[in-house]
Amino acid sequence: MPIQIVKQEEKNTYEVNGSKVYYRRIPNGVQSRIIQRNTRKGKTDWQAVTKEFLEYIIIGWDGVMDGETTVQFDPSMIASLPAEVLNDILDMAKSNDPGDSLKN
Repeated sequence: MPIQIVKQEEKNTYEVNGSKVYYRRIPNGVQSRIIQRNTRKGKTDWQAVTKEFLEYIIIGWDGVMDGETTVQFDPSMIASLPAEVLNDILDMAKSNDPGDSLKN
């Protein structure tokens, strides 16, 4: 597959067990700015970097549940998603492939 330009308006889908999380890839320039913002005196706060990466990458969701209640997308709830889901989305957001990704 040829190299694909990263566009801010792109919308990709990560799907698992009937839930969909919408994400976009993160351009190198955005990654650099986030890392710089979270680096003080030569030390990088990687937890803060990851939080900002996820807040940039995840742009919505459908079918995310809290027990029997549907959870509307709210960036403050991103950290409540399962770690496996967040790790998968981070990996896909760094990929060259802007296509939809399905995981069941």
